[in-house]
Amino acid sequence: MKLCLIGDAKNIHIRRRAEFFARVGYDVHVISFSNYDIPKTKVHLLHSVLPMKLKYFGVIFSALNRIDCIQPDVIDVHYLTGFGFIGSFIPKKYPVVATAWGSDVLVSTYRSFFLKHVVQRISTRADKIISVSKQITQRLKELDVDEKKIETFPMGVDLQKFQCQKFFTKQEKKLPFTVISTRWLEPIYNIGLLIDAIALVVEKNKNFHFIIVGDGSLRSKYEQLIGEKKIKEYVTFTGKVDHTQLIKLLADADVYVTTSLSDGTSESLLEAMASGLFPIATNIPANSSWIRHGENGVLIPINDPHKLAEYFLIAYEDEKLRKRAVEENLKIIVEKGNLHKNMDRLSGIYESLVR
Repeated sequence: MKLCLIGDAKNIHIRRRAEFFARVGYDVHVISFSNYDIPKTKVHLLHSVLPMKLKYFGVIFSALNRIDCIQPDVIDVHYLTGFGFIGSFIPKKYPVVATAWGSDVLVSTYRSFFLKHVVQRISTRADKIISVSKQITQRLKELDVDEKKIETFPMGVDLQKFQCQKFFTKQEKKLPFTVISTRWLEPIYNIGLLIDAIALVVEKNKNFHFIIVGDGSLRSKYEQLIGEKKIKEYVTFTGKVDHTQLIKLLADADVYVTTSLSDGTSESLLEAMASGLFPIATNIPANSSWIRHGENGVLIPINDPHKLAEYFLIAYEDEKLRKRAVEENLKIIVEKGNLHKNMDRLSGIYESLVR
């Protein structure tokens, strides 16, 4: 089957989907503004002379021309805003799947009337819509999207790569208790809350180390803030890391934290759960769908560094809580967050649309 993905080739979701389907024998193409070397995948570049926010208007005809050259069996458009605008012009002769990831539906449709219209337009054009979380599905229904079109499931985790290591108590080994965050350093991920909590934690317990993985527009600000709070020795910024490095970092950590203000389904959270980390997450629907407070992790208020610091210290002390959460989370991921199982489901959707 010839599959055409429309989205940012540098985006991790696009890359993982392309790699998976290329690996199982699909002829995979990506139409994108940016180039990226994806194994066994052909990337077709779009060029727009218009400013950033208007660039999608300038490439509609060239995108449609590339689609006609590729002649795909199925097209999968990623993010219902932006590339969704392009996707809404695709001729009916091509089956279209539209994948909603989070902020494209949960944030943009509230902030912009135009983007709300774009989401409704691509949802009308699409033959199927993949929603990675229940809250995205609910918002789409509120926008009068035909619920018969919507399939709700996350991308999931490759359990052959992300595996739980043998559990041990760091305190007994006299090693720092390691907390890791793997979200982008952008406003929506609220890393400032984490930094405020770190300062509170190390006042009471200095046997902690915090690893902040990822990059973004706020990195310099956060590094400066850590210097001002005099906690540099307790924090490591790694910048962007590749998949192999990420797997090792997760395997070596004890606690995973996400301070996000909004999410679809956080693949980062699922990777941490599969890797055997104790999750501490903001109490938003995307996280509460996976975490039951006090059972397989804890949920914290969005802007309460004192509560976050308190739960870091509880996780450090309560080995039984961590072990119980690890065991429960592995069951959850195998049942609901298995990449191969969920991609088989997506493959079935693709194949059902081939005319």
